[in-house]
Amino acid sequence: MFCYHHKTQNAVAECNGPNCGKHICKDCYDTWKVEVGPWAGMPICYDCATTMVEYNAYLANDTKRKEKRDWILICILSGAGVLIIPIWAGVAVGFNGFLDFIILVWIVLGFSGNVWHFLKRHFANSKNDVQAIKESFKGFGIGGAVGATAGSFIRDIVYFGLCILAGPIVPFVRVFLVKRKIRTCDEIIKNDEKSLRLMQDYMAYTQTAALTADSDNADAVIAISENFADNIHALTVKEKGKDAAQQEVRTHFARVAVDSEKLR
Repeated sequence: MFCYHHKTQNAVAECNGPNCGKHICKDCYDTWKVEVGPWAGMPICYDCATTMVEYNAYLANDTKRKEKRDWILICILSGAGVLIIPIWAGVAVGFNGFLDFIILVWIVLGFSGNVWHFLKRHFANSKNDVQAIKESFKGFGIGGAVGATAGSFIRDIVYFGLCILAGPIVPFVRVFLVKRKIRTCDEIIKNDEKSLRLMQDYMAYTQTAALTADSDNADAVIAISENFADNIHALTVKEKGKDAAQQEVRTHFARVAVDSEKLR
């Protein structure tokens, strides 16, 4: 049995990717092996590894889009709260000095700056809350269900109350964390693009090298196709040697798996 991607290499394992089962050689087994995530320690083939990188890039872009949306909403709601509500409140009830104004702005920022995060958190927890209520009803009847409902309600009220008391501190910290996560997503996307290019170049080079009599001679492999003139893996083999070039591919792919866990 031969490797699916390297037709002259004996297969040593089958890919454990979803609905795959392709036979892979030792080079493929070693190159696409990851230490973290759902595929940790499992043999996977080039096709599944590529799918993993593409999905990782999609996940990073989707996370970045959601974080940008949250950042914009926090800024808009906080700004609207500061500009509109205190002015309206001042006209309606009047202020008894500068301190009253500062307290009102503090509370308004705590409310307006946290309301979006609170709603997200509430609806994210709602499924678990419903399940807990059902379990309580099965175990303790209507009293248990009422208790579980009251508990989730009190939890949300206390959480939101603490956010309001924290005033602008929580929104400002959240804006900082969101911006940092957006930068992390940008780094992951950039790394994924480089990793995917490196993986594609590696596969093109090794497939050709497997059919070459002098497979360890980078110049001989590059000479076969003019497309290898800008092949990153081929140039690395020529400059640093076969082992170092392969290790570079492994390092990049291993980082993809680590980045994937950051996005989960």
